[in-house]
Amino acid sequence: MEYFAALEIFNQKRELQSELVNRFTELNWQNTSIFYAGRSKDMPEFLKQITSKIASYDRLVDVFIASSGFGYLLQALYLTDESIRKDAIKIATHLNLKLFEKIKIFASEETNFFSGLTLPQVASLSTIYFLFSYDSLTLKGAISMAFDELMEQYLDFDSQNDLRAHSVAYQMFNLAVTLNSEKINDPSKLSQLFEAKNILNIPIMVLLFERVLDFVNPSFVKNQREKKKIRERMIKNIENVNYYIKTPIKELRYTKFDNINSLKNVKIFTEGETDSVIINTAYNVLTGDTPYWEIRQCGNASTGGAQTLSKMLSTIPPPSPEDVIIGLFDNDSKGIQEFESLKETFFEKINYRTKKHKNFAIYALLIPIPPDKNQYSQEKNEFMFFEIEHYFPQFFLEEHNMVKSTPISGVFEIKEKKARFAKVVRKQRDISIFEDFKCLFQSIDDICKQKSDFLN
Repeated sequence: MEYFAALEIFNQKRELQSELVNRFTELNWQNTSIFYAGRSKDMPEFLKQITSKIASYDRLVDVFIASSGFGYLLQALYLTDESIRKDAIKIATHLNLKLFEKIKIFASEETNFFSGLTLPQVASLSTIYFLFSYDSLTLKGAISMAFDELMEQYLDFDSQNDLRAHSVAYQMFNLAVTLNSEKINDPSKLSQLFEAKNILNIPIMVLLFERVLDFVNPSFVKNQREKKKIRERMIKNIENVNYYIKTPIKELRYTKFDNINSLKNVKIFTEGETDSVIINTAYNVLTGDTPYWEIRQCGNASTGGAQTLSKMLSTIPPPSPEDVIIGLFDNDSKGIQEFESLKETFFEKINYRTKKHKNFAIYALLIPIPPDKNQYSQEKNEFMFFEIEHYFPQFFLEEHNMVKSTPISGVFEIKEKKARFAKVVRKQRDISIFEDFKCLFQSIDDICKQKSDFLN
């Protein structure tokens, strides 16, 4: 039926082309789009419109369906200008990063098929899904061109610790693995990636080389030189490698090990892992959407804290001109101390709770205290106790045994039961208990020149 619908639209109803674009994630319309593209094989404007549309997808179901269908559409348009298809392939790798990120979110929950999966397992699944959708000789040239552009981008990074490097390395890996398939059988890009600077210093990439390639096309890792190099890197990074293998995603989310993400221009760092979980959940509930920023803990589960955050902001590699980095400090005595310790040589004060690096878009932000909780604003820093958890209503904190009294009337300290509390928060969907988080998100919006749309 879809074939005949495509025939009718192509021959008689070209005005319906916009429906093919706008309804690409409805399977009947997607199949019709692919047959429609196959009538001409050369439709540059149609491809640009579809590419622009899928770049906007964010819901898991849309990302999942578009990721596969887009590959078959590109195969149908094999006579379309290679450079246009190259741009489309790059968007496809971004879409795959989004899919990877969505599956990680599901794997962090406790009641679904993905629960308990590790990061290497999810990364491998996403790679194989990309391979099955784009494994065609008709795409060899476009994939190679996209790989070359991503490699140029990767080589411009100052360090393998650059926030974007791991994600771009993973994009290149997906393209190189696809080219190395038995169908296309071009291992040259995989060899180029294997030899690229610092690639094998990234533990997750070592694991992917070791695991995925043996499944896709074992010939590459049968080479004794490659096998030896992978084994050496596995041994060198054994502690991190073992952590990836043994640790479920829900335990490493928002830490430094959660280092492959869709490429967002705003990166937020918090003092602790539970801060990231709570802030992310609050934004989801208040907006009904995923954030325009990426958030994670500074350091890892054992090395977080205000001091680590302050040191990270002072030593982090310079971001690209379009990127923004924000460090969120608790508005307590330790957070204020470390916020103030950022050297005036590099950081200048914008206001009493915001600092900016003099040369780069790197910000330090003391989390704002809502007007209805002014009792937490004290003249002396040693009497400041405001943490992320204080954004919740007092009754909610008491209900979950999260506060203890201080000598100051109406001021409470947060108990050290944060991991358990974060699990409770993840399940909350009542907008009212997250209401005070709006002042935090508005402060972030002000820095980023964005506007979050809150429900209600």
